[in-house]
Amino acid sequence: MQLELFLKLLLQGLPAIAEFLTVLQLLPGYQQASEEGKTKQWVDNRETPLQVAKYQRETELLRLERQKELEHWSLGLLPAQLTAVNSWLETTPLKVLLAPLQINGEFDVSVRQHLSILERQLGQGLAEFLQQHYSLQDRDRPVEFLSGAWVHHSLRYEAQIKALFEQFPSQPILILEPEIIGEELSLHMAYWGFGQKQYTYHSVIAHFNYQQLLIAAAKRRALDWKDTADKLLAAGELPELVNQLGGDNAINLELLQKETKWQSLGIHASTLSLQYHLNAKDFAALVQVLLLSCCIFVAGMADYYYLSRSGISPFLPDLVAPLLRSVEQPFQRSLYDLVLCGYRHLLRNLSMASVRNQASDRASMPTPLTAWFTACLAQLEALLAEASQVLSAERVIEVFATFREAVPSKPMQQRPAILLPSMAAQAAPSVRLHPAIAAPSSPLNFPSLFLAYTLSGYAGKAAAIAVSSDNQVLLSAGNDQSIQLRHLQTGELLQSFASHSGRILTLALSTDGQLLGSVHRTSSHSYIRVWKVKTRKLQCTLTGHNKSIRCLAIAPDNTTLISGGQKIKIWDIRTGELQHTLSGHTKLVYAVALSPDGRILASSSADKTVRLWHLPTGKPLYTLAGHQDWVKAIAFSPDGQFLASGSDDNTIKLWHVASGQLVRTFTGHSDWVLAVTFSPDGQTLFSGSKDQTIKLWHLETGNLLGTLSGHRKWVHSLVVSPDGHTLASGSDDNTIRIWRAA
Repeated sequence: MQLELFLKLLLQGLPAIAEFLTVLQLLPGYQQASEEGKTKQWVDNRETPLQVAKYQRETELLRLERQKELEHWSLGLLPAQLTAVNSWLETTPLKVLLAPLQINGEFDVSVRQHLSILERQLGQGLAEFLQQHYSLQDRDRPVEFLSGAWVHHSLRYEAQIKALFEQFPSQPILILEPEIIGEELSLHMAYWGFGQKQYTYHSVIAHFNYQQLLIAAAKRRALDWKDTADKLLAAGELPELVNQLGGDNAINLELLQKETKWQSLGIHASTLSLQYHLNAKDFAALVQVLLLSCCIFVAGMADYYYLSRSGISPFLPDLVAPLLRSVEQPFQRSLYDLVLCGYRHLLRNLSMASVRNQASDRASMPTPLTAWFTACLAQLEALLAEASQVLSAERVIEVFATFREAVPSKPMQQRPAILLPSMAAQAAPSVRLHPAIAAPSSPLNFPSLFLAYTLSGYAGKAAAIAVSSDNQVLLSAGNDQSIQLRHLQTGELLQSFASHSGRILTLALSTDGQLLGSVHRTSSHSYIRVWKVKTRKLQCTLTGHNKSIRCLAIAPDNTTLISGGQKIKIWDIRTGELQHTLSGHTKLVYAVALSPDGRILASSSADKTVRLWHLPTGKPLYTLAGHQDWVKAIAFSPDGQFLASGSDDNTIKLWHVASGQLVRTFTGHSDWVLAVTFSPDGQTLFSGSKDQTIKLWHLETGNLLGTLSGHRKWVHSLVVSPDGHTLASGSDDNTIRIWRAA
């Protein structure tokens, strides 16, 4: 018993003894024995007791500081365990940490329960993915996923990242921090590797509305249930029993049917408080989207780490396409959006590394980084090609723009082709008409067109024409001061109103037919007037252009007007307020056009280019270069996938809006192309020219369908009625011709 008590006391005293010996070693009077085996001895010093006390105080302060750090230490692993070396590996593996999911907001019990399970499912799925493709036993790309290492989150966000970086600056670490605040999900990322003097920390996914994805999943379940319910009712089962068997599916189906009905009446779902019932299957869809996004992002960072350190080729290009295709169609949009956001950050990190390496003396580094950059962008090209089938053209264009922002002006010796707006040298995408647009066929097909009647008597050229949305009214103006409204079928003059002094240069009609914009030119300046069509009263006058205004358009929201001259100006026609001035073209802007959803603005100029802009923000997206002369006409296809541009180089070019690729060039006019427009079904492209003809082209094949002759001077303007039965053309010969399907 005494021996056991002695050993117990000895063990308890070992830390104090070790601490005391440590203090002794720091004292200046302490000397170690020589190599010849001299014993340790003390050097007599009067100040030894004072110094012992001083070092005791310093050691105690150090111990308290370390204790405080450990109290806030987030990981269940000790620092020594995190830095342990795997002897069988040739390089230090990338370590991946998944922080606990932060949930903030008011949720009912069931939703909070599902969200709390999400973290565990995310960790399990990520572990399985890395074990299969980036196993720790893999000598080329080992990744050590420390699942469950995070014990608590006493520090938040960048404060915790900073603490970990100061502890392990030489350890390659990737940290993912998921967070849910209300209806929005964010995923923050921190990374540092060898030789980095600072960590990177930013949001890979910012403010993603996951609630919309959950509701989409609930609606999908409801539609699936509808098939079963219809079969049960057909078998003679009572509706009450069918609804009981359907459970929350039946409730969601009833809500969905009401929502569809209300939307048909013009009531948007966002104005309604519809409480769809969610269950585990809906949250499983959220887990799948978020998990695949995390897997692709972690794989991309692992590829980047091993390629920049060891020159090992990336593995992700072989994985990404099968992973994305494994997602159900309704959720691909969300996943593509999340993945593309992640790639933007990958490119940004890569570009920063490329710049650092170019400034360093390590000549071997740019080669693997260039290889990674090329592989990453080649993969993105294929990814964006698939994404364009799911995402809106506007979203894909925004991705292209952010990729260019992520890459410095001189990232490497050769800029990747995918970041260049003009990609005519690459294989052009074939034209595939959207099924909803492609049927029924347009009646405006040559040779079925005939000249219905001719309107004459315009002063100078028939500068502008428009057709009302109900296919009843033709609005026209010449180089005089009046606007005419005529019956489209007969040409009968319905009303005419004088505007004011100044000849009319162009017109623009709102989609609802209520507002008409007109550009006027006097000897001193140009200005815009907006009219209420029904009452012919002036709503507002817009001034601000210093030079001639050449083009005008009203956005589908019927509240935004775009004018083009030396610069492009965006106006709120309700207030007359100037919202944005867009600078970019180096010469006069001749045409503007809006995508069907009204979010992408296209402009063409005498500088031989077409520019695309994000209308809500006024930010430039990219520039289409390829014409050899002034570009005076542009038009979007009805589905928004393509843009046609007509030029003084006598050609029409068809561009793929999402990628900026040149699809094909139409040649056949013998002089300048001054007007282009599409048939409502998107199958036929019309062009008007200085050669006095109108040509019809088949969009999918590029074949010339026919030529309409009759005008005796330049054909300046073309418009097709919304029903696709009438084509109107305006010319310098002071006439407007009305062509109709036979």
